[in-house]
Amino acid sequence: MPGLNQVLNLWPIKPNVTVITFSSIKDGNSGLIEHVFVLGRQGSGQEMIDKLLILNLEDSTLDSELIGAKLTEDGLDFNLVRVENEKDFVSAMEGTVFDLVLADYSLPSFDGLTALKIALEKRPEVPFIFVSGAIGEDLAAEVLKCGATDYVLKNRMSRLAPAVRRALQAVEERTERKRLEAEKEQLINDLQAALANVRRLTGLLPICMHCKKIRDDKGYWNQLEAFISEHSEVAFSHGLCPECREKYYP
Repeated sequence: MPGLNQVLNLWPIKPNVTVITFSSIKDGNSGLIEHVFVLGRQGSGQEMIDKLLILNLEDSTLDSELIGAKLTEDGLDFNLVRVENEKDFVSAMEGTVFDLVLADYSLPSFDGLTALKIALEKRPEVPFIFVSGAIGEDLAAEVLKCGATDYVLKNRMSRLAPAVRRALQAVEERTERKRLEAEKEQLINDLQAALANVRRLTGLLPICMHCKKIRDDKGYWNQLEAFISEHSEVAFSHGLCPECREKYYP
């Protein structure tokens, strides 16, 4: 899971981009620890590594903090990177791999559907959930049809944490499914390779009725055991049958 140090290395934090870390383990009287990054300077970083990394497209700082508080109440530990325009959103999507995108639908200079299209183009595997107050049933159906994972109304924030958990669980299941499919495909390839190495003798074999030598496809006569060994996985162990032992070694 990417940490904020990786974000700093891959994607320069800008003055209008706020990064907040939320922890379900409360520090004093608050579970919210804010880290504002200005021109690449971070307030604190080491304790923010290995948390869930969420990209939040939201023009309201208050709404962004509310989103974080609701998720924290449900026991999630995460870093929330808030952006509010298309340029920063694209930079974030290109600069690192987020675990989840939470996006408002209506912003002053950007819209949620365009953000969804960008996210699906650049990181189709990352869940995208709309968190908005300006979305009706018809619009909700449209965004789901366009590829959004889910949507949550801002006046029903109690649905947010369950929606996030479902989305993350779906990603885990999809990843596990792909792993199993890859293992299955590898097993099939291994079996096919093994079968390709199995040699079988089929058809008619020209054999001398007296000496029992076999003629190969090049016209040469070979000892029976030599021919079979060359064209199959059979190995011979020589011995004497009772009749031959009595005949040749009385």
